[in-house]
Amino acid sequence: MGVPTGETAVSYVTYDITATISDLSHFSILMDGTRYHLNLDTGMHRLGISPNDWASARQQAILNSRLRCGGVYTHYAMADEADHTGVPTQHAQFEKAMEYFDEIPLKYISNGAASLSGQAPMGSIVRTGLPFWGLSPIPPWKQSAQVQSIVKKLQPTTTWVSEVIQQRPIPAGDCVSYGWVWPMPEDGVILTIPVGYAHGFPRNLPPGEAWVAVQTNGGWMKCLLAGRVTMDYILVYAPTKVPAFTKVHLFGGHGMDAWEMARMAETIPYELCTRWTDRVPREVFHLRQPSFE
Repeated sequence: MGVPTGETAVSYVTYDITATISDLSHFSILMDGTRYHLNLDTGMHRLGISPNDWASARQQAILNSRLRCGGVYTHYAMADEADHTGVPTQHAQFEKAMEYFDEIPLKYISNGAASLSGQAPMGSIVRTGLPFWGLSPIPPWKQSAQVQSIVKKLQPTTTWVSEVIQQRPIPAGDCVSYGWVWPMPEDGVILTIPVGYAHGFPRNLPPGEAWVAVQTNGGWMKCLLAGRVTMDYILVYAPTKVPAFTKVHLFGGHGMDAWEMARMAETIPYELCTRWTDRVPREVFHLRQPSFE
């Protein structure tokens, strides 16, 4: 769905990839035989052919029969806002565009948020986005009863797992990490976990509010972030010691869910799911119980 260039044009043919045309100039960039979809701008104003050029885009599609057009789409700007007037406005614009592109077989407009909200017809296909991760792009506090009933069926796919590598006793009132920003509420133990903002863990998570889940014999223990997130480590507060290399769930699983962490980090789950760096190894499980349990 990105912008084609002279350097990438050959890849669409070589690997049988469908290109996107979001500007009239792209017709001359793509090589003979390339399949493409048209991206129309209906109000997002990021990419896409503007309404003033829709007639020209149709003309170019006819003149460039060496290319194969299989779809036309646009992108909602505010589908995660319940009952926002922008959704029907953009949908009406898209319907108007069909005066030029009605014979194109695939017509689609819905992203993940629109597919959950049901604010407008979805079209031929849906760009799944965050629901593909089993997460809702619509914040819990903005979900209608209908959306909540759908979101309950989503199953989060990802758990970020680490382990405790060191621990030390800490008296009540002491502070840890840079800045000494949060005093220990009681005597306890500081657990050191080898993950930090260099791994993609949000640096601005608030100590004393953000937490991780630490495995125990009886289940999982909620341990508060005890100080500022550092480059390679976080420190969390526990009431008692735990065995060496005890498993920790940082995100998903028994840890914070996506919207809880996103709220504390003043961001959205999309960013949390894309900020993990190459320092974090990935392990994919197919249709079986994950081993980290």
